[in-house]
Amino acid sequence: MKILEQVSEHRMVADFVGAELTSARFGPQTRAAVAEFDVDSRILEQPNLNSPKENMLRANILNSCRGYLSRTKNFEGFPKRTKWFSVELDKADFEKLQYIDNPGNWNDLSKGTRFVRDGCDHIFGMPKRSNPARFVRSMYAELKRGVRMPPIIAVTDPKRTRLVILEGACRSTASYKAFQHKYIRKVAGLLGVSKRIDNWKHF
Repeated sequence: MKILEQVSEHRMVADFVGAELTSARFGPQTRAAVAEFDVDSRILEQPNLNSPKENMLRANILNSCRGYLSRTKNFEGFPKRTKWFSVELDKADFEKLQYIDNPGNWNDLSKGTRFVRDGCDHIFGMPKRSNPARFVRSMYAELKRGVRMPPIIAVTDPKRTRLVILEGACRSTASYKAFQHKYIRKVAGLLGVSKRIDNWKHF
């Protein structure tokens, strides 16, 4: 892993909602939230991180979809004083990268280990049109063509004992396959670091 620079939490929020705006799985609910708050989708597509108004609108959208401000849903127990860094992830990072702790979902797809490497083996063995295999295969095809994906957002503790995905499970799975076949050598990411990350329900 290569640490590039420290970034603001506004950057994490912008990358999170920006990725889900164009997501085949989560795009509809994100676009519904954009419509609910009556904002131009350009604040997600071309975010101005220096605009307090935009930052609050994006935070409200992420709260509506994922419980960001209320610390519910995906963000239940998530520590508020998390430091964020722009990073480059390599194959070694992906060997220890894990899905969120979400019983009955990614846990099952990885045969209980939560490791992306195990989820990749299982998902690429599933019927092509099944969920989430069809989304992962589509992303893998894009990676083979050289398409750049939004940053994968992951979190860890200061000692980096574990590395868990906050946003980008399908992209991570597709990326692991692309690493295996040497279509890619690195992946853009955002890394959140907190000594209290264990408080997050899904860590």
